Amino acid sequence: MPEIRALYRLSSGEVLKISTESITKPAQEFPDRDPTIFGVAINPSVPDGTQVREETSSSLGPLRVLGLAKHYDLAAHTVRNATTSDLNAYAASENNDNNELDRRRAVHLFESDPAFRKIFIAFADMLMQEINTLRAQHGLPKRTLAQIRAAIGQRVSKDE
Repeated sequence: MPEIRALYRLSSGEVLKISTESITKPAQEFPDRDPTIFGVAINPSVPDGTQVREETSSSLGPLRVLGLAKHYDLAAHTVRNATTSDLNAYAASENNDNNELDRRRAVHLFESDPAFRKIFIAFADMLMQEINTLRAQHGLPKRTLAQIRAAIGQRVSKDE
């Protein structure tokens, strides 16, 4: 039996791609996926087939077309046609997942890119000086640059 691998969104079950093994190539393994956002179902039941997009002469059609879009049901280990309610939920899940990936990239950029970090810390230092002037007027302790740096990494939000 040829191997089937379905790449799906963990948050919604939306199947983004199905790869099947052939005589000339194995099924795609999706090694570069983020395993906290995307899952791979190996050899799920596929009662509605493996096509997730309409094939045109030169390219693949859009995802999320009723009748072609697929949904992964983890409990049943089945890839089935998506329902209208499944389709309606996919965009919000995709947006939420993309926001989370953006948040992670922002934290990574702040932690790993020296040029970005320097300009951002300079900006934060300027604001911190202004804030510390106001804090001193109210008898509050000054904030330190180390506190500001730590707070920045903790406060990057996926929702902003």
